[in-house]
Amino acid sequence: MKKILFSVLAAGMMLTSCNMDLDEPGTTPDTEAIQTVQDVRKFRDNLYSNFRALNAGAYVTCTEMQSDFFVGLLGNGGRGSTWTQSDLTSATSDIAGPYASCYGVIANINFMLPYAEALEGQVSGDDAIQLNRYIGEAHFMRAFMYYWLLDHYCGRYEPSALGLQITTKYDPSIPNSEYPGRSNMKTSVDFINGELVEAMRRIKAFEQVDVSCLAANAPYISSFVIEALQARIALLTRDYETAINKANSIITSGVYELANITDYPSMWANDQGSELLMTCAADAQEAAYFGSFFGEFNYIPDYPNRADCVPTWNLLSLYDDVNDVRFNTFFLGMPMTIDSRSAFGFIFNKFPGNPILISGDNEYKNIPKPFRLSEIYLILAEASYEMGRRDAVAALNTLRENRILNYVPETGLAGLALRDAIREERAKELVGEGFRMSDLRRWQMDMRRDASYPTIPGYENLATVFNNADVATVLVANQSPYYVWPIPRNEFEVCPAMKGQQNPGY
Repeated sequence: MKKILFSVLAAGMMLTSCNMDLDEPGTTPDTEAIQTVQDVRKFRDNLYSNFRALNAGAYVTCTEMQSDFFVGLLGNGGRGSTWTQSDLTSATSDIAGPYASCYGVIANINFMLPYAEALEGQVSGDDAIQLNRYIGEAHFMRAFMYYWLLDHYCGRYEPSALGLQITTKYDPSIPNSEYPGRSNMKTSVDFINGELVEAMRRIKAFEQVDVSCLAANAPYISSFVIEALQARIALLTRDYETAINKANSIITSGVYELANITDYPSMWANDQGSELLMTCAADAQEAAYFGSFFGEFNYIPDYPNRADCVPTWNLLSLYDDVNDVRFNTFFLGMPMTIDSRSAFGFIFNKFPGNPILISGDNEYKNIPKPFRLSEIYLILAEASYEMGRRDAVAALNTLRENRILNYVPETGLAGLALRDAIREERAKELVGEGFRMSDLRRWQMDMRRDASYPTIPGYENLATVFNNADVATVLVANQSPYYVWPIPRNEFEVCPAMKGQQNPGY
């Protein structure tokens, strides 16, 4: 019987209930799958599809809904309550699905790379140039999958703490007794960074002959995208010197510019902008293969006057609602009918749906924008503050000048006031993009939702229809296990080396 390689993942491993599926599966006999550079390209295209899916919909929004910035409303049918109430166990399907999905993509890369590398001495000319690029992209994708797993299934970075299962070889016949257990976090991060170094080496070589992706809105990774992930991981691991160096390299390149106040709203509607290091390729037909950000928070396609989950006052009160362009870009005020009560509140509208992705009914989908220059400025600001450098205030001012009308630059911010201003700006800029729970974990901050809401004349106060169980859910830093997701239960059933390696509290 021939061994079969699933080109994406087994359908039974997916999270169809939360729209966290990657592409539809197909099969190819593994002895015939990769014989030419064109075969490698097919695998590479599939990896980009996986990457796009992992940066869209519930893969991104689930941890946002876990955070202090969103609360469910009564009558939402429990949609999203797994997250808003941190109702997580090792048997939760919404936890098991992403874990299996990421390791499934890693398995495909592990399968592809030896075949692709074996072709390197057999091709020349443009085939050799493209093959080198595809191999570099595969190393980046493997690094990104492991980074995503690290950021969800591992705790706050400590070198000796539990990290990830690291696998680099594709061997479906390996007995369960030989599956690796979890490495420590330093080993995991060192492996991820090593993958990015190899990706950089190869992509830099490709860019010697093709610079088309050294531009805003590039559909494929570039050396700057690799540096952006390096900077993100450096911040996550509190390697502030590396974070500063990588951020400065991107900023001083001059390739990207922060979207200004005029252009900022259209960047979110049309998924194009001068600060986007990368914009995943997608059209109306491909939109079926990645999730809707908007649809995870809102039920508007079916019920135009209600939402499942709304921004809390924790979040809304951070903004200058008159001068900050983000307020009207991210939030839409509307009357709602909740449990036969008429209330007024703001829905989360940062991802309003891109018109080019509409094919039939509007599913409010946007093209993923996985790396933005504003994140890089925020990395520079935080890392510089932690290192006691002046760049912190300058980076903060530059971002604010491109978001807040008539902004007067700060000159005297220092100490904890500067730290808190940087954290607040990070919250305001990156809300809804999957960073909040990771940030709270890194900063060792509690997660508490504000149960209040301003009363709008003529309407009931929206807080009266908040889900009380969501409001009552409090996570205490360094005590609650729910800042970290559990390793899925089935991993312990098939891998003896994992015994005793569950995350604390599960």
